Amino acid sequence: SEELVRVAGGLKPTALASSGRIERIAPRGDRKIIDADLTTSTGQQVRLQDGDVMRILPVLDRFDDSVALVGHVRRPVQYQWREGLRLTDVVPSLAILSARADTGYLLIRREISEDGRFEVRSADLNAALREPSGPFNVPLLKRDSIRVFPLDEGRGAAIRDILKDLEAQATPDSGIRRVEIGGSVRAPGQYPLEPNMRISDLIRAGGGLADSAFLGDAELSRYVIGENGSRVTELMRIDLQAALDGDAFSDQLLQPYDYLTIREVPEWREQEAVTLEGEVRFPGVYPIQRGETLSSILDRA
Repeated sequence: SEELVRVAGGLKPTALASSGRIERIAPRGDRKIIDADLTTSTGQQVRLQDGDVMRILPVLDRFDDSVALVGHVRRPVQYQWREGLRLTDVVPSLAILSARADTGYLLIRREISEDGRFEVRSADLNAALREPSGPFNVPLLKRDSIRVFPLDEGRGAAIRDILKDLEAQATPDSGIRRVEIGGSVRAPGQYPLEPNMRISDLIRAGGGLADSAFLGDAELSRYVIGENGSRVTELMRIDLQAALDGDAFSDQLLQPYDYLTIREVPEWREQEAVTLEGEVRFPGVYPIQRGETLSSILDRA
């Protein structure tokens, strides 16, 4: 086998020498696999037969001792991981992010087992930059991937891909780890459920409250198992202002499938205006009140 590799010009730098395998036609007419680990003398000395096919796999396309920054950034990049590496070491300023990046909700995808299972954790870059030595400056682990999202609907495709991966690793006991927010937020939709995720974290995931958001209360819909074993929906009133102020009772821990609805201020609408031209003392654009009439606009002009 060593001679065959030499005749073929030698191994590429990306070859995994220990992965050598020889496919051989057996006397019964089927095929068998023979290991040929080229890092050992035994593997190098495997004698070849007519019809043998030797395959050597490439190294895995991943970086073990690195951290990735991807998504809505000026240039995706891999950073060397070191003990004590934190979020602001990878994102030291907002200058490396693309325009209209959501700096309040960065998502860290973290592997938790060798079989590829992962969990997600969000980070508030604004808080981390304000206080680099504080708890918001998240410590990073090997193979963490930090994703930055745009502050609009453009984040949907990336979020859906993450949710599909979470769904693929879901079990009947854990459920699909997703939650949803709707109503008066900048980016409504479904989001991954993080460990110890609270209502305020979900609002941050949704891009923050819209100008029209009603701060009095919100509604949390939660699936629970009823007395007869069927799934029913439980509706809970949430004191939204208290939750945002850090009240632990109002800022509840979330469960899979929770849906938070942020209500809109009653009769909210964008400021309306009319344009008045012609034979008046002060022509121009006039914002109007609800129920305003033509005569009152003329009086104002």
